[in-house]
Amino acid sequence: MTVKREVWVLEDAVYSKSRIRRFIRERTTELAVRIFSTRLEMEAAWQAGQRPLAIVLDLLAPDEHFLLVQLLLLRNTTGWRRWIGHLISPFLRMFVRMLPSIFPSYVAKLEGDLVTGVNRVWGGVSFLQTRARCQDLSIPVYIYSVTTNQTYTEGDPFFGPKCIEMRQFIERSLLPSLKGLVRIFPKGFFTTPWEPEMVNDGLAELVEQLRSDLKIA
Repeated sequence: MTVKREVWVLEDAVYSKSRIRRFIRERTTELAVRIFSTRLEMEAAWQAGQRPLAIVLDLLAPDEHFLLVQLLLLRNTTGWRRWIGHLISPFLRMFVRMLPSIFPSYVAKLEGDLVTGVNRVWGGVSFLQTRARCQDLSIPVYIYSVTTNQTYTEGDPFFGPKCIEMRQFIERSLLPSLKGLVRIFPKGFFTTPWEPEMVNDGLAELVEQLRSDLKIA
């Protein structure tokens, strides 16, 4: 099933969610914006055969219920883990369905070969890794993340080096196998708590590129 005229956004920050939605709506009325807070939620929609026209992707999007999903998907591994997965998976899925107020429905629906062993906070990176492994990406993806903002990362002595390392990994290991469909734009940041506007922000350029790629007037 194809979802027409829809852009997906992977973003967990409340302010960024409303800002991206507003930015797109102010520049075109032809697109609906669908927000996903976690990579696994978006992965479930992708596995269900839904496809947007494009994706705006924050690299730093923590997964919810990550360990539970890893247990559910043990049956997709090899060796003794596969046997354990086949034994416990039916009971775990029943447990998830019995507690809808705690566990979202997409958790029990996840199937297939998802990336394992990665840091659970880098949801956008994991989504790109899965697409590279499955070779099932055919739409443009626009990375929009403060972790790719060179001004920010060079000025942060603690988190900056990890961000630089992750961007290098994406550019060297993932982008070559993603058919030139991924572009990188910096998410801005506030220099002080009372600053009214973000600095060094690339959202306007991202939306213009999106409109151009999708041929939207």
